[in-house]
Amino acid sequence: MLEEIKKSEKSTIIVDGELLESAKEYYRLNYSKVIPPKREGKYREVFNKKRIDERLDLISRQLNLNLKGLDLLEIGSGFGTFVAVSQMRGINCFGVEPEQISSHSSTKLIEKVNVRKTITRAIGENLPFKDETFDIVVSFQVLEHTKNPEKVLKESIRVLKDGGYVYFVIPNYNSFWEGHYGLLWLPRFPKRLAKIYLRIMDRDPQFIDDIQYITPRRILNALRRENVQILSLGKEIWDERIDSLNFSTWGYTEKLLRLLKIAKRLKITPLIRFLGKKFDFYYPIILILRKIQNKDNMHSKPGSYCNFFWKT
Repeated sequence: MLEEIKKSEKSTIIVDGELLESAKEYYRLNYSKVIPPKREGKYREVFNKKRIDERLDLISRQLNLNLKGLDLLEIGSGFGTFVAVSQMRGINCFGVEPEQISSHSSTKLIEKVNVRKTITRAIGENLPFKDETFDIVVSFQVLEHTKNPEKVLKESIRVLKDGGYVYFVIPNYNSFWEGHYGLLWLPRFPKRLAKIYLRIMDRDPQFIDDIQYITPRRILNALRRENVQILSLGKEIWDERIDSLNFSTWGYTEKLLRLLKIAKRLKITPLIRFLGKKFDFYYPIILILRKIQNKDNMHSKPGSYCNFFWKT
């Protein structure tokens, strides 16, 4: 079995059939009619090593840091692929995951790839770690699923060392895109109307009840009294991507990429960029903040260092 895993590490998948079946069952129970039947094979992406390598490389480039040897926490570890790949790359990575099926499967994955078991069953609102434990806290499309996003942000800052970074990727509900369903969407779509729309599109309308509508303004309000410097909310990354159309397409992102290509052919990309900045409908939010000691520096404008991070 271990030999099978080692072979797969050379490609993109670091998992065997047993774990794939577990992921398939998880998606069947939780995402039935959220993901269209013809796209159900997307559950395999949760074990895709290439996807994790891209995430780690992007974090390293944007923070201008060598991640090797750093203490890193992932909130919402799912099936454990990010933690496993991070450890394989020499990062001292930990994770928390509240869901039973994925938490159990992450233990199996950790055992199969022979890295340390560092994933704890816990919630982001109550992290089981001491103050100032980690250099970086990351989360990917998880904050919108939590019961109290503001408390998750505060807990993330609490466990950060001074000078440490939060790096969260979050759907922007000011945007015209809903990434879970892969559908065009109205900004802050009232849920009662959204459910009618989802029924028309033959999608599960109840799933939207478990989604918190996160917007840039909500994040800024949550962080107003925190001792942090907000370095980016993702606007410049959005600009870079819609200009170059050069980004990986995981999940439903290839559908969004097709729409952006149409916009480019119609020569309306500059208008989209302008409106995206003015009305904050860029997608997704990529929150990068740094914990600082000097409270006099707390009120730096969002994005004041964005270009430095994006271009390094």
